[in-house]
Amino acid sequence: MPEFWKPAKNEFTIAADRVVELESLQIHLTYGGILEIELNERNNRLVLEHLEIPSLWKGKNISIDAPEDLSKALPGFVCFAEFTSNEGITDKSMRSELKHIFFMNSLEEKPIREIIQEELNKINWDEFAEEFEFNP
Repeated sequence: MPEFWKPAKNEFTIAADRVVELESLQIHLTYGGILEIELNERNNRLVLEHLEIPSLWKGKNISIDAPEDLSKALPGFVCFAEFTSNEGITDKSMRSELKHIFFMNSLEEKPIREIIQEELNKINWDEFAEEFEFNP
């Protein structure tokens, strides 16, 4: 029988051997919708403050890996990633989820899987993730 669709394995291993799964990834142009802007710290802060965060993320803990130097152009792409783990933070029978925003300069710089792993390695899961009860 031919195999028409095989789900991608979107698992990553982070600190303390926690396995997390990438549930969704949205990539947008950082300056998308802006016709002209003077690249300075004030304007870049405004861009960061007005990122279009996915509506389902409202009221959730969000970790963000924002550029430190806001005096020059921000990286070209902003990424919104959602991860889950089959392991809770304080209660191992629970599940946990994390919403994370990060930036990247190019879609061709390196494989997206490598970029995501590098971002996950920077995150303190226990600090930013939220625990929830899984009800299938």
